[in-house]
Amino acid sequence: MKTWRLDKTKDRRFKQGHPWVFSNEIQGSPKGVEIGEVVKLADSGGDFLSYGFGNPSSLIAFRAISRNPEWDEARWVEIALARASGMRRSMGFGESSHRAVFAEADGLPGLVVDAYCYDKNDWVYVVQAQTAGADKILTQVIEYYKKLGSVITKNTSEMRKMDGLEVQKPVVVHNPKEKNFEDVTVHVQTGSVMFDLNTDLVGGQKTGLFLDQRSNIESLISLISKTEKKELKVLDLCCYVGQWTTAITTFAKSRDISIKATLFDTSKSALERAHHNVKQAGAAVIECITGDVLKDLEKIKNQFDIVICDPPGFISGRKNIPTGRAAYFKLNEQAISKVRPTGLYVSCSCSGLLTEEDFEETLLKSVNRSKRQFLGLTRGTQSPDHPYILGFSEGRYLKSWIGQVL
Repeated sequence: MKTWRLDKTKDRRFKQGHPWVFSNEIQGSPKGVEIGEVVKLADSGGDFLSYGFGNPSSLIAFRAISRNPEWDEARWVEIALARASGMRRSMGFGESSHRAVFAEADGLPGLVVDAYCYDKNDWVYVVQAQTAGADKILTQVIEYYKKLGSVITKNTSEMRKMDGLEVQKPVVVHNPKEKNFEDVTVHVQTGSVMFDLNTDLVGGQKTGLFLDQRSNIESLISLISKTEKKELKVLDLCCYVGQWTTAITTFAKSRDISIKATLFDTSKSALERAHHNVKQAGAAVIECITGDVLKDLEKIKNQFDIVICDPPGFISGRKNIPTGRAAYFKLNEQAISKVRPTGLYVSCSCSGLLTEEDFEETLLKSVNRSKRQFLGLTRGTQSPDHPYILGFSEGRYLKSWIGQVL
């Protein structure tokens, strides 16, 4: 196994827990290693630091797997997958859809696995290999999950290109029950609220759903539970298949609260699923609007008790930070104007390159420009099945504010 040494002037960040090493932080040239090959990392004096995936062709030349010198090279993939699964079960995620593996946080850099529960107790695992190292262990990962249920590979992320990999089409690689995963209803739980979502796990966005908002939806439901109103008007921007509003409606129905929902998305097919999901949950009135959230919000004339603004990431790289911040500003300025006085506003960003501080500043400017006042009630991040390493800000990507608008 090849050993790389860190430059003694550039080892502090890695020693403090960050799982990446950049190519200019390694002594000499990192060449001579296949992309995705496991290498050993040592400090400048030769003392062991970590095992990890090496990639001499990438800016991120090393991604840590384990800092344990007794690392089991033969069984480490199986051990890491089992540990990730056990951790989710210990947090209560064993009976509904959840993220089963979250890359660096689970010692599997570049590997994402979402576990979807359907037909009450059947499971399908949607696997994404986003890096060369994850791609090399993909066969082992598939074999592990084939023992537990169906398996779909979705190596569709553009991030693969950064590691010298091709973007691939989704593949249903194991389907013993011959289920149609392009039109499937999966079970999701948010706090005490269990609800169903119809989605496309093969051709849909990401792995088919966005499971990272669970805690933030729970926070919103907690605030709604305090209301004395018997009717709530909800605007769900960038709704995709309607996860936020379906959860809200399911809860509201249990409290005899009527929901009138307006669903807004750029995708007509997503809106059709959102309409179905929200209707099944029991909404009294549903309106669907197709449009570009940055251009077409003038189509919405009413004001609402709850406005949810959960857009896609507007920042794909560092060079896009200024334009991305401008997009978040424009969207929030328009969206917050749709909130009734004393109503609730939810604003989210999934752009990892937008810091907490920059997001707060952008939201503040939007509030001021709209001539409203925003009273922050909760701040949130991704749900616990999407854990992050302390000191690795890139792994803590989701930011959320929920507040009252005056």
